[in-house]
Amino acid sequence: PAPMAAAAKRPAARTLRPAYPNPVQDYCTINTDITLSPNLQIELSTSVGASVIGVVQPVGHTLSLDARNLSTGRYHLTITSNGTMIRSEDIFVKH
Repeated sequence: PAPMAAAAKRPAARTLRPAYPNPVQDYCTINTDITLSPNLQIELSTSVGASVIGVVQPVGHTLSLDARNLSTGRYHLTITSNGTMIRSEDIFVKH
């Protein structure tokens, strides 16, 4: 019973659809298979795992990522919404 209880506390993994456009120069859109809550926990990290700040605005099943202030490179986006963890494919920023 204990392993099942621990598993029940873990958020269910979901995937994001690919970011478009990718590579991104200013903004990109990321669609999900779940409705996103306004109370998101968002982590945007570089390919070496360093956390960075980006502006992400959820609307229904869609995120809009403002990449204008991000350096050129590869990023990973991890989002938790309503207790469900989802993570995107790589997002490439090219200026």
